[in-house]
Amino acid sequence: MELFTYLAIMSVGYILLIFLMVNCDYLIEKLRKITEEPSGYFKFGQTVILLFSISIFSLILIYNMFIKTRDVSSIDVFFAVIVGTLGTIVGLFFGAKAEYFISQSRKAEAEKIKKTIPFTVQVIKKLSDRIQELEKIIKERL
Repeated sequence: MELFTYLAIMSVGYILLIFLMVNCDYLIEKLRKITEEPSGYFKFGQTVILLFSISIFSLILIYNMFIKTRDVSSIDVFFAVIVGTLGTIVGLFFGAKAEYFISQSRKAEAEKIKKTIPFTVQVIKKLSDRIQELEKIIKERL
């Protein structure tokens, strides 16, 4: 029985590894697309946390089903996975709220920067005019 569980776990691991190897280009393309957006790194962090929690839940389930020798109530494992999943969902909900507030603050900051651009252009224009005047003065004196 132990050989069977070991082979089953190894088979699942190899299948996941092959899946990741085959879809590596697609996954990297999606990651790049996510991080191009203004709130992309926040979404990337949420995705990593979600995948991490799902993998931990899966490992707990596999450990309690195949490896652990003493009896464990299946309802305990089920509740542990359900509570963890609900916690992840609640975290994503509050993460979406945080993402909304972050995007609003970035929009306000972008508007503030847009208002300063005309002033900056005027300053640069005045400075370039002054530099041209100084160049003329230097040429006249030489």
